[in-house]
Amino acid sequence: MKPKILYDVPTKLDPDDPPYFIRNICNKGQGAVATSRIEEGTLIASEQPIFTANFSMWTPANITYREILEIINQLCGEDQQTFFGLQNAHPKPGMDVLYTLIQSNVLFIDDETTGIFLGLAKFNHACNSNCHAEWNPNTNEMTVIAIRDIQPGEEINICYSRSTPMPREERRQELLKIWNFECLCDMCVYPIPIMIQSELRLHTVQKIYSSPMLHLQGPLAKLHDICRILILLKQEGLHTRVADLFYSMAADTAALCSDLARCKFFSHCVALARTMIMGAEHPKVLMATNLAKNPSSHPLFGTWTKWLTRTIDIPRTLTGDAFQQWLWRNNDTSASGRLLATAGADLRDDWIFIPFQDLPKAGVFDTDFFYQCNDSQYPLFNRNWCFLGQIVQVHEGSELVVEVQSKGHRDGDDTIPVRFRDATQGQEYFNRRVPEPGATIAIIYPVKRIRTNRSAGLKVSYKGEFTIFPAGLDKILHVSDQVQRYSNMVPDPEDADALVRKCHTCGTTPAMIRCELCEMFFYCSENCRQAAQGGIHEDEVCKLLQDGDLKALFFTNWDEYDGLVVFPSV
Repeated sequence: MKPKILYDVPTKLDPDDPPYFIRNICNKGQGAVATSRIEEGTLIASEQPIFTANFSMWTPANITYREILEIINQLCGEDQQTFFGLQNAHPKPGMDVLYTLIQSNVLFIDDETTGIFLGLAKFNHACNSNCHAEWNPNTNEMTVIAIRDIQPGEEINICYSRSTPMPREERRQELLKIWNFECLCDMCVYPIPIMIQSELRLHTVQKIYSSPMLHLQGPLAKLHDICRILILLKQEGLHTRVADLFYSMAADTAALCSDLARCKFFSHCVALARTMIMGAEHPKVLMATNLAKNPSSHPLFGTWTKWLTRTIDIPRTLTGDAFQQWLWRNNDTSASGRLLATAGADLRDDWIFIPFQDLPKAGVFDTDFFYQCNDSQYPLFNRNWCFLGQIVQVHEGSELVVEVQSKGHRDGDDTIPVRFRDATQGQEYFNRRVPEPGATIAIIYPVKRIRTNRSAGLKVSYKGEFTIFPAGLDKILHVSDQVQRYSNMVPDPEDADALVRKCHTCGTTPAMIRCELCEMFFYCSENCRQAAQGGIHEDEVCKLLQDGDLKALFFTNWDEYDGLVVFPSV
């Protein structure tokens, strides 16, 4: 990583001056440099704009030269001189300097509104800035607060972008498009080994945050995704600037499920994070503080009661990793933890793995599957369900259609058409798993759709709603039978209070040696394990169970709704 550049600090400074001075910075024009050590959380500057406007206004098509000139003429002589002395990064042939000067120096007040700040315009950009600029609507000022300790002689910088942290090329394209400069901050010129790790983290954050599934999936999966984003951003050193956003999402999720304990703690984290970047008197800080004091006032509180807790249920004795596991509900969500648990799902269970004729109908409010939330115009799921069908035929064309036979299919029953949102989306997925006749398709949360010709079928809109197993439905159900018999724990014949597993080769108990390939079956001895090699277990059942999606069918807790909108995978 590049060492910090420290500039010489003038020896004679007025103690009433701000803790920085303006000087020329190589390849940047002018910039602000710290005159003394600035501690994290220090308010460095605050300033009102000389004028504000929607960002799209600063073009000749939306505001005339005369209108801009009238705004400039209202400034005093010194401010006018300062304005015309600002860095112009947008010199364009045929466009007046007033337009390009404004476009080069605007700071975003919110997602649409921009302002010109004569003093703060001297603060240069860095993607991993040491300060944060935030608009305070109470004082109509932009405040700049240090988000980490700054050494004397170190340049003070802010992040111009209001976006969540993005990979390098996307950050630089945004800066080039709006402010017309190529960013060369420390983060954008990391050494290659560090850059690779940084890009992997930021691509993962972007993938999770930009996916609609972050907001469509169930509360537990959403909470885990938020936790993962915060961990990655902390590793990247960027969490301080955006931590309040993700803690706020976590507080919303906890309130939705009536979890007052976590809602209180997450709201407290929001208040601390906002204080760090906005100052203690910012209205958003006061809002989060009040919510932490009274989490039941959250507008989403009471929508569900699945995680019902009281504020006094925050565990006072837990610290470190143990507390974080409680906070993010991570106690038994890892794949290894699930693999050690009882395999509970039975694919022959028609309550969860529903035959086509028993599926809910689109547009019909069926209380066995949905409930109505006052904050949503659409019915919400109140349980889990899945459809299993064997592929009979595939029709490719402008619309990709797969004909399937449902579980419980009888001779003479019609096949069921499964239509994909568009052929491109479906084919893209099928390039990995060919939908040949005889394979099995699994679809999460399907509803029957009646077409104009009165025929009924299913529709897949998202890639995560379905998966395909390269085996027939009868074989998949046989695997389920094997899992129920040999992976589930049963009472020990010699000790009724103990649970053991049966050996998959001879059926005796206890079986302690796990199959290294499928991790689902156990053996009572090394001889039984070796006897299974090359046998029916190895050829059929074990190979199928090495599929993460199929394994996930057994390890998902189908009895408790967890919002598994995307297909689960171990």
